[in-house]
Amino acid sequence: MRPNSHIDASDFPEEPLRDRMPRYLKNYGVLVAGSVVVGFVFGLLSDAGVVRAVGGTFAIVGLLVAGVGAFFGGGYDSLGRGTTGLLFGGRGPEDPKKDATYFQDRLREGLRPEANPSAFWSVLGGIGLLAAGLGILELFVN
Repeated sequence: MRPNSHIDASDFPEEPLRDRMPRYLKNYGVLVAGSVVVGFVFGLLSDAGVVRAVGGTFAIVGLLVAGVGAFFGGGYDSLGRGTTGLLFGGRGPEDPKKDATYFQDRLREGLRPEANPSAFWSVLGGIGLLAAGLGILELFVN
């Protein structure tokens, strides 16, 4: 990895999907189980009812997961690091005599990120959780 650079997908060899899928499914299972537990506890502690609380928790967690996946998959995390470096000096280049074009180039890199397949699956998982939550609310809540 290059010194003073952010980590992107090109720093790691890409694994085939069949090797990554068990990890994605395990993470998705943890999200589902966590959503059920949080929804169940919230349902018991509130007047909402367990089914309504679990469905709502699924929908909220799905929105958050899809949003985080879109954030990282869209390169906005790289854009944020470049902007921070531009505004506050951040971790600059080895040669301090470089002008602002260095930071502008970093911003341009952030706008065109490398492919991030885990972000894609994160967005799909979030959409799945959102759909499950809305389905639970639609089918089981009057």
